[in-house]
Amino acid sequence: MGYGFDNVADVLSLPPILMEKYLEAAEQITGQAIRDPAYPRLKQSIAGTTFQRGRSSSLGNGSHAMFTTDVIKKKLEFPETGEYLIRVRAFGDQAGDEPARLAFVIDGKEKTTKDVPATMDEPGEYELRVDVAKGNHTIGLAFVNDYYNRDAKADRNLYVNRVWIEGPLNLTKIHEQIFFVQHGQEEQAQIEAAKKILRRFAGRAFRRPVTKPELQRLLSMYQQSRDENDSFEGAIGFALQAILVSPHFLFKIEQPTQENRTRDLNPYELGTSLSYFLWSTMPDAELFDLARSDKLLVPEVYRQQIIRMLADPRSNSLVENFAAQWLQLRALTDFQPDPELFPGIDGDMRDDMAQETKLLFADLLKRDASIFELLGSKYTFLNERLAKHYQIDSVTGNQFRQVELDGQRRGGLLTQASILTLTSNPNRTSPVKRGKWILENLLGAEPSNPAPDVMALEDQSELTGTLRERMEQHRKNPECATCHLTMDALGFSLENYDAVGRWREKDEDLPIDASGELPDGTVFTGANGLQKLVGNEMRDQFLRCFAEKLLIYALGRGLEYYDECTVDKILERAASSDYRISEFVLAICESEPFRQRRGQLLTERESPDE
Repeated sequence: MGYGFDNVADVLSLPPILMEKYLEAAEQITGQAIRDPAYPRLKQSIAGTTFQRGRSSSLGNGSHAMFTTDVIKKKLEFPETGEYLIRVRAFGDQAGDEPARLAFVIDGKEKTTKDVPATMDEPGEYELRVDVAKGNHTIGLAFVNDYYNRDAKADRNLYVNRVWIEGPLNLTKIHEQIFFVQHGQEEQAQIEAAKKILRRFAGRAFRRPVTKPELQRLLSMYQQSRDENDSFEGAIGFALQAILVSPHFLFKIEQPTQENRTRDLNPYELGTSLSYFLWSTMPDAELFDLARSDKLLVPEVYRQQIIRMLADPRSNSLVENFAAQWLQLRALTDFQPDPELFPGIDGDMRDDMAQETKLLFADLLKRDASIFELLGSKYTFLNERLAKHYQIDSVTGNQFRQVELDGQRRGGLLTQASILTLTSNPNRTSPVKRGKWILENLLGAEPSNPAPDVMALEDQSELTGTLRERMEQHRKNPECATCHLTMDALGFSLENYDAVGRWREKDEDLPIDASGELPDGTVFTGANGLQKLVGNEMRDQFLRCFAEKLLIYALGRGLEYYDECTVDKILERAASSDYRISEFVLAICESEPFRQRRGQLLTERESPDE
């Protein structure tokens, strides 16, 4: 990760083993999406004699014989849901006034019955097309009309010689979307169909019109596969694999720009940047249409698209990807408190903690609230497990729901168990970690690293008293004092919350002092006092930190000195709307760093095939 986010280009790489995994994934994806008639997912030929015997069946003449009303069975695994063909070669000892009759039974339920007039000299084949869900199923073949006449020496019996199962036969929805044109049987017609299919698929995958040379290379791969006697569908699948491992699909590639020059993003690049910022996925059809017509470059249209995309459920990716990384919620996965001191804090509980914070941010985003509400919300989202952790009794069930708070012990980001837990040690709270987290993630201040020879608190056996007293003794070391003065003051205001975020009045039977004093003499007490401090006296630092974090995430790069004026403009615009989240987003999307690129050497660009 770079600058706290996993989408920063400078720290991303593609080692060879990962490229191999991408290729494997491309093969699996095309294999599942495309129905290649030459290679059905399931194609088995099964001897009748391998079926489980019924109560009166026996084996003979290479067949499974049923002499009375009976059923033989075999369990098979079906690779995916779809329509399958079951074909049975069978014959009968014919007697009475009707032929032997065969019933197809799936998982104990009869699907259809077929007359079997065939004899051993000329066996017949009988088929069933049936929808089967993915998984294990029992295929049964039943003899349903036994007949025996002793006097006439007439005995009707049924013999199953062989069973073939093939499928799925039906096309998947994805297959139909890929093969949106009929290809016919003539070679030239198939080439023209392949060109249309590959042009559309590559255009979507590359998030721009495919160029003539790119399309020609893909058609060459298609033709190579056809020359090796692959089916039309198989050859298309081979070319699609090349698209899925292309850098133009795996990376967000933009046109090169002249060195020391700046250019506007073209409409396809702009739509892609916008979509990956707000949705963490590729542009939808509406964005593509607007890019194709250049309307996306019209300021009013562009602004309308930002508002539309924020209102779309896909904007929840800002919660899962931006907020979760900004607030370091992903670190909860790896945090394991001491189970003897804090029993019950398992993976499910840590997931609940993270979910509370995500739901609060999602609600602010949905309501287009001020970012300051993150620090002083009078409500939260809880399920029964987390509510009990907070000693709140009014919530039952696993489902999260909005819960109003009294604003005393709970209310606001810094009283949530997620933040309090991930900033603790496994066996105790850590005012230093909590203070450092606040400085870095809420105030945009990067504390300096401790000197190499400074001992950790636990290693200084001469320190005595409460945690606060030991920390004060630790700070007497001049090398420690500079950093700790601010960090400790911020962190100790949260000491009423233990290492997993539960409220407490005492620590080791001693009353907790949750007051703090900054180097400039500012005094505050408890989480409420801290949140008011951040939202009032430190509001400029908090707002700038949020704007910078969101801008880093949007651009996919760290900020440079020349980005400072952009941050100033973002804050100026956000101020006009009481710092609503949408105004931050709009200001970023309409900023020069988001809409323009500084360049490298210009290389010749292939022209798109219109």
